[in-house]
Amino acid sequence: MAETITLTIQRFDPSVDNEPYYKDYEVPNDDPDFAPFTALKALHYVNRYFEPIGYDYNCRRDSCGRCAMMIDGQPHLACGFVLSSTHTLEPLKGFPIIRDLVVDKKDAYAKFVGGSSSIKTLDPETVTKSFDDGSLWLDKIYSINACRECMSCYGICSALQINGKWDSFAGPGATMQVYMRSIDTMDHDDRVSQAVFAQNIFECIQCGLCNTVCPAGIPIQENIKELMDKAEARGLKPETDSDTTYWPLL
Repeated sequence: MAETITLTIQRFDPSVDNEPYYKDYEVPNDDPDFAPFTALKALHYVNRYFEPIGYDYNCRRDSCGRCAMMIDGQPHLACGFVLSSTHTLEPLKGFPIIRDLVVDKKDAYAKFVGGSSSIKTLDPETVTKSFDDGSLWLDKIYSINACRECMSCYGICSALQINGKWDSFAGPGATMQVYMRSIDTMDHDDRVSQAVFAQNIFECIQCGLCNTVCPAGIPIQENIKELMDKAEARGLKPETDSDTTYWPLL
């Protein structure tokens, strides 16, 4: 294990800087009290011993999702990413930068809320009943409920990052909230129509990159495809947008 680690961190304070810049920091990696040495611990070290730096975190144990950032070009939770030698830390891609590694996620959060994920039923008594044998909860809904809302899937989504569908597509995470209710036997709303007309799920190009970065292991690509298939079977699939770039499945 290397005794020091080089971190190249993107810095940017909109109040004083014209554009982002990168700065290198050498941090020690030989203190057993810090093992395993994660990106979040390294940021604590930089903030304490070098200079103040903006970054967000809370739980420090891979649960809250607040420390999501780009590490070596891919979205990760900093608290769970173990460093090795040289790494580049950048703010989560596609979001307005507040300062350094802190980004403004409020528009994406609004799409989660807009998904109206609370159960809608014509028979309120059914919400007190358990799922048949628990398999629906264990196999499908449990993993979606484990979503950190970290926005890692947004930071790598091709529809958002390549095709720029930020204004139209609700994004992978928010779509999962609608999907969860679409399979919920206690929910009576038309979630398939919601996914098509409010979430614009057909903006998703099924690249599968969201699956590779989700810390909760949610099969986002497959779940969105299931919604797409249901919508197409009902004749709800819109015409293909001519400015959409399609990638092959991974």
